Amino acid sequence: MAYQEVVEVSQVTLDYITPSLNIKEDILIKIDVQGYEYKVLEGALSFLDSVLACIVEVSMMPVYEDQASFDMIYRLLVSKGFCFVGMIDQAKMPSGVVEYFDAVFINKNR
Repeated sequence: MAYQEVVEVSQVTLDYITPSLNIKEDILIKIDVQGYEYKVLEGALSFLDSVLACIVEVSMMPVYEDQASFDMIYRLLVSKGFCFVGMIDQAKMPSGVVEYFDAVFINKNR
């Protein structure tokens, strides 16, 4: 049996932490959080206004409990003024079906 230990980790949203960082440059964010991508985006709704580009890993098949679909992520980002411009780093199953990819969005308002 492998050694296991419970570790408490504090979590805050991007909307909570980013004002104190005083970021002034164009921002690119990459979100790859094993099925929690939508929840991260929900906690960054204000921060997204200052983001130039956003790359989000999207699974095309359910892998994680309560994982958001590409459509949910797409709709949220479009509602914030982003445009889907393509995908990078796609992984395919042996059958050739796309399993997941990094979706690239550009903020049209920036």
